[in-house]
Amino acid sequence: MASDKVSELIYKLRLYESQAKVISDQLNLIELKINELTNAREFIENLKNMEEGHEVLLPIGGGIYIKARLADNSKVMMDLGANVIVLDSVDKIRGMVEEDIKKLNDSKNNLENQLNKIIEESRKIQEILQKYSQAQRGS
Repeated sequence: MASDKVSELIYKLRLYESQAKVISDQLNLIELKINELTNAREFIENLKNMEEGHEVLLPIGGGIYIKARLADNSKVMMDLGANVIVLDSVDKIRGMVEEDIKKLNDSKNNLENQLNKIIEESRKIQEILQKYSQAQRGS
């Protein structure tokens, strides 16, 4: 095998490693968002059983919470992005959250498939390079 072919394979291997890192980072972010939405969905489901005036802990970020009293257990607000917040019924928002979780799971599965393909291609290249290295030592 020519050295330019070896260099090309090493380049591809590094490229695959870089792509795998990006996909892995994306998977971590998706998993965090799924967990966040799952917790929100659970809270929304429990909200129907809470009476108005019920004291709750609300996260305000950074692991910090404030105590608050529930004023209305029939409507919640959801941030849609781009500074757009919608106020709707608990059931409607829960459905929107479930749809978001489904979309994220679909994206997660797609990325996992891509990652598996990259890992498989990387293994093939590593095997070729290993055989080449062994052949070079045997010469």
